This record gives sequence, structure tokens and C-alpha cells, in this order.
Amino acid sequence: MKDEDLSYRLREALYNHAAGKFRGKDFQAAVKFFAATLEVCEERVKGRVARALAVCHLGLGQLSQSLSYCGIAEAYEPGRIATSFIRFKLLLSQGDQAGVLAELQHMARCSDFCHHMLWIAVKESNASSHPSNIPIAKAALQQLLALVQARRDGDASAELGSEDGFALTEADVLKTMVKVHQQELDDSMQRKAAAAEAAEAAGSTLLPDQQQQQAELQQLQASVEACISGLSEVLNTALQRLRRLGLEGFAGAGEEGSVLQLVEWLSTSSYNAGVVASLMDDYQGSAVLMHTSAQLMALLPSQEPKQLKLQKTAYALAAAAGLQVHEAMPQHAGSLKLASKMLASSAAVTAKLGQAAISDMGAEAYDLQLHFRIALYQNNASEMVAVAGRMAEHPGVGHEYMFKLYEWSCKPPNTHPEVAVAALEGCLRKLMAVPQPNYGRVALVLRLLIQRASSDAAKLHLYREACGILSTLQPGAYPAQEAAWLVGDAWRCGSMHARFGRHSQAAAFMEV
Repeated sequence: MKDEDLSYRLREALYNHAAGKFRGKDFQAAVKFFAATLEVCEERVKGRVARALAVCHLGLGQLSQSLSYCGIAEAYEPGRIATSFIRFKLLLSQGDQAGVLAELQHMARCSDFCHHMLWIAVKESNASSHPSNIPIAKAALQQLLALVQARRDGDASAELGSEDGFALTEADVLKTMVKVHQQELDDSMQRKAAAAEAAEAAGSTLLPDQQQQQAELQQLQASVEACISGLSEVLNTALQRLRRLGLEGFAGAGEEGSVLQLVEWLSTSSYNAGVVASLMDDYQGSAVLMHTSAQLMALLPSQEPKQLKLQKTAYALAAAAGLQVHEAMPQHAGSLKLASKMLASSAAVTAKLGQAAISDMGAEAYDLQLHFRIALYQNNASEMVAVAGRMAEHPGVGHEYMFKLYEWSCKPPNTHPEVAVAALEGCLRKLMAVPQPNYGRVALVLRLLIQRASSDAAKLHLYREACGILSTLQPGAYPAQEAAWLVGDAWRCGSMHARFGRHSQAAAFMEV
């Protein structure tokens, strides 16, 4: 046997022995044999052996040695994805976020780069629930999404599995992105809640401490809003890509049921995030998320009543959030337009539910209230009176709703006496329509109506209505002070007319 053949066989035996120790997870022994192999092996395999040593040291928790061998592997085999991924795992275990993010960029430039390595990087980042790993998972997913979209847009008829044999759809990536952003939002909300609890518990501390706690809470609120914005952006991306590619192009040629479930899941995720945004007082974010939720649900080829109800509620809550934004920033004209548009969309879904003989009195009443508020901010008195009339006739509207309309119509700068009267009249009808009216509330509404009556005829009508109510009651059922006020005010009106010689008008009031 020639010396060269003998040398080759010895090197091969040494390498195989080291590999056997590695497979048995005896990393300590594997390090010795791989190190010996590295000394004698040919240059063309030194990179592979150095990577094996890097993995062994990683298994032993010897991170600096592992990183050193990654450098040796890179020197012998520059731009290899395997070396880059080992370095990624090392930096991840060290908590070096900046280093990991830089390595993700380097990974994509490797000569043998393939998509599934980024997907594995995402899984590695998600394996730890530590919040510092979330930006890493987001960055890897963003790179992966860009690659998958580029491939899809470059050849819409091509299968997404490429030469690396790894099939991946935009749905896979975006669904994972939504989950990662949801986790980030949950973490941010928990940190804010903990800080708010601590601030409340330390309420008696000195002023400088309170100022510091307030500043921290503001920063945490900004962090929550940034998370909501990020999640909203991902969900909107899913919506736009679904519209462009269609259900199958977005999610792949799977079972139709699973694709529809994915769309419904995205819609529900957007709805839930919109609720969270509203609870966090981020009404602009809530409006966008609710709108996205409704639009996603609209992509389903056929909608069941449950899905229609969610879509309708999402539109209505988007309108409500738009009104909240307008209240906070009246100069923001777009928010009022958005609210009007969302309410019209909600009404369109209500019509679909009506065709299916499905009604939701509470939801319809809420829509009417939103309609009234939009008319209020538009300073449209005639529309407010019309809506108040519809609400007074609607069985899903209670007297509290009607009294709320009265309060809104009396609030500057948009005060409208005729609207206030219409709301109070509706409120009185609602109060008297129940078997056992709240006569304390009836008395208050009657007093307010009489005070706002625009003519003697209107006042007399109200006094006679009050007489009719009082005549049917047991003593003490109607508040005595309010009954006395009715008598006294009617007497005052009659006396005023008598003083000026208007005897017929005075007699009418005295008769009451």
C-alpha cells in the first residue's frame, strides 16, 4: 500500500471516529478527534471539520471556542450557509441581538443560501419566549416574506418549492408573522400593566418619583401603540396579497376548508387586535384594524350568519373608533368621513342579514346611535331629528339611549333645541311603554320638556299629558316635589297671562 493511500485511510478513520462520537453526543471526545483531524486533513475538508468543532463546542456550552472555529471554517470555505447558521445560533444564545440581526443579513448573501434556513432561524428565535428574540424573528420573517413574494411575483405559475425542495407559501410566513407580532403586543401590554400597578401601589411617593413613573408609562404606551401599528401593517399586507393572488395563490393548493379557515383566522386576529387597541385608547389603530378585519371577512366566497355578524360589528366599531379620533382631533376631517363610510358598510351587511331573516336589535340600535353622532358632528339638525325619531320607534333602543341623545344635543358647540325636544319626547315614550315606569325619570323628562316648550300650546299639551299620568297613579308613586313643581309652574304661566289681560290663555293654565 502506498504512503498516500495509508495516510488517506488514517485521516478517514480518524474523521469517522470523531463523527461517531459526535452522533453519540459525546462532544468532549469528538472535540479531541476532530481537532486531530483538522491538523492532518486536506484543505478542501478543513472548513467542514472546523464547523463540526464549532458545533461540538456549542454543545459543550463553550461559546467563545465555537465562535473561533466558525472563523476558521469561514476562512477555508467563505460564504457557506452552514457556517453562518452556526454563528447565528451562537449569537442568539449569547443574547447579542445586533450580532444576530447582522448575521441574518449575511446568511441571505451566502452562496448556498436556501429559504428553509431562514425558516429554521425563525423557529430557533421562537423557541425561546424571551422578548429580546422577537425582533430577530420579525427580521427573519421579513426577509423570508420578501423572498417568497419576489418568487411568486416573478413567476405566478411556478411552485414555491424551488431547488432547495422547500415549499413555502405567503400564508405560512404571514400567519407566523401575525403570531410573532401578537406575542410582542402581549408582552408590551403586560409590561405596561405591571408598571401601572407599581405606580398605583407607590401613589404616596415623592413628586420626582411620580414624574419618572409617568414618563415610563408614556414610553410603555408608545411601545404598545408601535406593536399595534406593526401588527396592523402585517394584517394589511395579508389583505392586499389575498386580493392580488386570490385564495389559492396566497395559501397554496390545499383543501378549500383550511384556506377559508385561514382567512377567517386573519379576520378574527385583526378584530381582536382592534379591541385591544381601543382598550389602550389607540382609536386610530383600532379603526384601521377593524376595517381590515371586515375587509378580510368580505373575501370569503360565501359567508355564514356568524361571519356576517362579525363583519358588521367590525364595521360598526371602526366607525365608533373614527368618531373617537374626531372627538380628540376635530380638525382631522378624514376620521369623520371614515366613520360615515364604515357605518354605510355596516348598514349594507345589516341588509344581507335581513335577507337571511336574521336581526340583532342591539347592533341596529348601536348603528342608529353612531348615525346620530355623525350627524351631530356634521351639525345636521334635520338628520339628527330624523334619527331620533327612528330610534324612538326601534324596539332595541331604551330610554337611556334617548336621554343620551338629549345630552349630546345640548353640548356645545353644536346645540340644537329642536333635537333636544325630539330626543326627550322619544325618551318619554320609551319610559311610559314599560309595565312599571320609572316615575322619577318620567318626572325629570317632563320637567325638561316643559322648560324647552316653544309655545303655550306645546306646554299645555305636556301639562295635560302629565295630568293623565298622575290620574292613573297611586298616591306617592309620582315624586311629590315634581308634582308640586308642575302645579306651581302651571300657576305661574296662568298668572303671567292674567296679568297682561290674556284671560283665555290664563284660564287654560289655571284649569290644568
